[in-house]
Amino acid sequence: MAKYRLNAANRRDIMKDVLAYRFEPDVRRLQAERRELASETYHDVLGENLKLANSLPDGWLRESNHISVQFGMGFDGFAHLNFSGEISASKRVTPNITDQYVILRLLGDQEERFHRVPSSLSHCAKRYSEGDVLTLRYQAQQEALKLLDAAVGKAVAELNSALARYTTVDQLVEAWPEIRPFAEKHTTRVVETALPALPTDQLNKLLGLPVDEAA
Repeated sequence: MAKYRLNAANRRDIMKDVLAYRFEPDVRRLQAERRELASETYHDVLGENLKLANSLPDGWLRESNHISVQFGMGFDGFAHLNFSGEISASKRVTPNITDQYVILRLLGDQEERFHRVPSSLSHCAKRYSEGDVLTLRYQAQQEALKLLDAAVGKAVAELNSALARYTTVDQLVEAWPEIRPFAEKHTTRVVETALPALPTDQLNKLLGLPVDEAA
């Protein structure tokens, strides 16, 4: 009976799909909130100059996919707000699917959006006070992101442990039937080939086999 082998590549693919199924709604919600915050911050920073900036000929002002501001006094409040809503939970985002932060990048790829931002505002366009409504919204989003990080990290650890216990999809599905929709999408078939024939009579004669148990 043919079996389907689990290997490093399809384990990663299975994990990616399961994590996406579980966490995509949470990521999309945070993206929408971040996209709205970036838009409102941009309009607040440019204020009355927004109409002028949009009326200038193409090329007069640089096009940027984000605006940088500082929310509150701490370094953690320095933020690059992407107009697309893209979010990153960690300063290190690696292509390793087993990194709990990578799910945010996998789900966070959005069509880039650009707005005109004067060069004078390219580093830190504005500093907002601790009690400003935009600061409070940013801090709430960051807290939600930390909670999501923790949940994804726990899920990654549990999935890694579960997938590492089995070598074939049959074994995995038998132990965990609910994983079938994800597991069967990413499989490598093991083709069972006939074993080569051995000249056993010749080998036995040459080596004096079988062993004489009486000896």
